Amino acid sequence: MGSVRNTDGGSVTAEFAIVVPAVIAVLALVVGGIALGRDALAHTTAAHQAARALARGDDPVQVRDRVLAHLPGATVDMLSADGETCVTVRPPAGGGVRAWFAVPVVRACAPRDISP
Repeated sequence: MGSVRNTDGGSVTAEFAIVVPAVIAVLALVVGGIALGRDALAHTTAAHQAARALARGDDPVQVRDRVLAHLPGATVDMLSADGETCVTVRPPAGGGVRAWFAVPVVRACAPRDISP
């Protein structure tokens, strides 16, 4: 009976060196996508809540402060016309990797409540 020799010549190491960076890159994209979705949802929710609060008659300064408390650095624009109130929330300008994935500018409108 002859001896059994390992003839792979390091191919497992080479495959590992190729697969690990690819897995890390896919995981980074998944985590980045989840973070982008979370940020987009936060901006959308803030815009809708601010528009509804303004339509109810809340103080615009307090509404803006509440949005900025949850989204530091964001820009909040408010407009009331034609029986509705609209709020636009823009995310802060980011640098680095965050600039690659842009959170969309969100605009939400709500009809103004009529007081008796």
